[in-house]
Amino acid sequence: MEALETAIWTAGLFLFAMIGMGWLTIAILPMYLLWIAWNLDLVGSKEKGH
Repeated sequence: MEALETAIWTAGLFLFAMIGMGWLTIAILPMYLLWIAWNLDLVGSKEKGH
């Protein structure tokens, strides 16, 4: 019985961590893409300036 409880807790924590990572990725990805686009735009502007 105790082993089953431990297994449920482990699975629950794992699931919670996976969902947490998923939300973290969803939150960070747009910012990361914007940052890349901004950097590319800056590089492009510098090249156009010269």
